[in-house]
Amino acid sequence: MTVRLKSLSARGEGRIAVLFEIGDGEHVQRETFLLSAVRVADLSLQVGECTAECYEAVEHSAALERAVHRGLSLLGYGAASPKALCRKLVGKGIDRELAAEAVDEICQTGYLNEDAQALREAERCASKLWGEKRIVAALYEKGYSRESVSKAMYGLEDEGTDFVSLCAERIRSHMSPPPRDPVARKKWTATLCRYGFSMTEIRDALKIAEE
Repeated sequence: MTVRLKSLSARGEGRIAVLFEIGDGEHVQRETFLLSAVRVADLSLQVGECTAECYEAVEHSAALERAVHRGLSLLGYGAASPKALCRKLVGKGIDRELAAEAVDEICQTGYLNEDAQALREAERCASKLWGEKRIVAALYEKGYSRESVSKAMYGLEDEGTDFVSLCAERIRSHMSPPPRDPVARKKWTATLCRYGFSMTEIRDALKIAEE
């Protein structure tokens, strides 16, 4: 089998069409891959006879570029952690290893900053009057790493987020005035625990709400 890079043709906006001819002595098959000019330069492609490895490298690079483009399109619909974006790409029929490679490239180019997105998600949860435990659980559920979750929670602290105040605000919003009946009070305490607040935060928040 012979492999020949037949031509490199500009297709506008920094895109290059890479045309191969593959022959077995009797038949010739043509394959065209569309790559960015940057990828073509990185591969050091030259017109002429080439190896099967060169063809495979171009084929992989084209598939990776499509996966990256698909990943960026998905990010356009909303923020996602690297793990979540990888799962979405796999769900779109992209090979898992290729999806992971595409997500790595997206992160390296700065289009996906896991720490910054984790903090924004934590801020969104705090605006919904959630406690620390529920926010942390939500971040892990969305696929953020332990390091990014930790940085996000420190970020909330740096911004002055006070979970006692958030708990008190939830109490005022949903149970004003706070119930004094022991049964009802116990029920609301359990509800606030499910929203991620600690017993100490709930106790302090109830005092604030009652004042």
